Amino acid sequence: MLDFGFLLSVALAHAATNLDNLAMLLVLSYSIGRQKALAGFLLAQAIVLGLAVALGSGAEALIGVQARWLGLVPIAFGIMSFRRPEKTQTSVSGSRGALAVTALFLGLSFDTLAVLVPIFADSALRFDLDALTGASLSALAIGGSVYALTRTPRRSLPAIDPLNRIAPFIMIAAGLYVLLDTGTDLQ
Repeated sequence: MLDFGFLLSVALAHAATNLDNLAMLLVLSYSIGRQKALAGFLLAQAIVLGLAVALGSGAEALIGVQARWLGLVPIAFGIMSFRRPEKTQTSVSGSRGALAVTALFLGLSFDTLAVLVPIFADSALRFDLDALTGASLSALAIGGSVYALTRTPRRSLPAIDPLNRIAPFIMIAAGLYVLLDTGTDLQ
């Protein structure tokens, strides 16, 4: 049975750490084509989610309930984000393949990995499906929204930068959630 509160929390954490990917996906959709950009983004998200599950499960197996201390990682990322705002200037020409686009999105996804690994490491196995579902739905929602936005001719991009300011708070909250004893923790 799904825990929709936990699923929604993971989806929100995933979305907040992917605002930079959303902005890049919008730009790339107009510059190299929507399908190539979306394919690279979704492939990168599948890789990140697979890594998060594998690393989280590995940490859980190696250190058990001590995995909660991995919650310090997203807290540190969140605090560092306050001190130095992220300024990414990257270009991918139309001649680049899907592999280059995927690599670009992987490079922008370390914060997502830093949030999801502790969640998978600290939550009981029966909640892993909820976390995976929440993150997957978030990735699909991001891709779907960009697909819908780019169906019309090029126009000014939405203001994503102000939204990026909430990502550090979400990262810190996710880290605190992992540190606290909750109903999704290992027993």
